[in-house]
Amino acid sequence: MNKEINTRQAFDLFAVARIENNKRLRDLVRRFHSAHSVELDLRSVQASLGSIDRLDREGMDDDSSHMAAALLMNAIVIYCRATHNEGKGRSKFDFQKAFDARQRGLQKELIGLRNEAFAHFGSDTADWTYEAPIYMMTERGNAVTVVHRRTNYRRKTIDDLSELTRVALPFAQKAQVERAEELHAQLREIRLCDSTFDRARFHPDDFLKDTPELIEEFWIGANFENTIRNE
Repeated sequence: MNKEINTRQAFDLFAVARIENNKRLRDLVRRFHSAHSVELDLRSVQASLGSIDRLDREGMDDDSSHMAAALLMNAIVIYCRATHNEGKGRSKFDFQKAFDARQRGLQKELIGLRNEAFAHFGSDTADWTYEAPIYMMTERGNAVTVVHRRTNYRRKTIDDLSELTRVALPFAQKAQVERAEELHAQLREIRLCDSTFDRARFHPDDFLKDTPELIEEFWIGANFENTIRNE
């Protein structure tokens, strides 16, 4: 990657690959980005579970129990988005390789829970949502009604999700490093013209305009870093 760097500069690698019409580079950028995106999801899951634990330690009342329900729903949906590769937005890698047989069973349960109890309304989720239409006959008269029972959170589900996330996170981080090395090697091999750099320039001041305090952190590599120096 032939670019003299005398001042701070950054370039959007998706834009570079698109401008150069380089499929190999585009695939490598996508693979690296996907691993980093999955790591962000898994860290979000851990943050949600940590918040539930704090609420639990402080003592649950009705309000905090509903907050815990929302946090757990977020954690399950984001976890499944990260580890259950059905979407087209990220490249795939096999988390099943990271889990032992028991953990693969827990993974299957969580995906089923996400599908049947959280993302959709399922019929086989009595532990979480149970609703029954009732015909009542009383001394005051007859009526139809519905009784319901809804679970906000379960400790086993939290513990299972926490265990799987602890295993999945280093797996994603390892994939990220490996994919960064592949991308780095490809960038060293190709030679890009100045017009590509000009068209693919990334402006963190614009990207982070709502949080200007993070701009300096961007340049010092507060997030994952694989720096390409003058080569």
